[in-house]
Amino acid sequence: MNLIEIRGIRKLCANIFWSLKKDHKALLEQGDDKEVYYDVGMIVGYLRSLNKDKLAEKVYEKFMED
Repeated sequence: MNLIEIRGIRKLCANIFWSLKKDHKALLEQGDDKEVYYDVGMIVGYLRSLNKDKLAEKVYEKFMED
């Protein structure tokens, strides 16, 4: 992976994180939990691809273990 790709993945992670932080409780209350699970899985996968395993675990715990 080159530097431009890494920056792109980091930007995707940030966008997904802030979107989840803003909307995850409302989505879960509406019963739209599949979207939350999909987004959490995607961000965890991206973070692991960047060798950010501890951060991936923190994100998972924040949104999946509420």
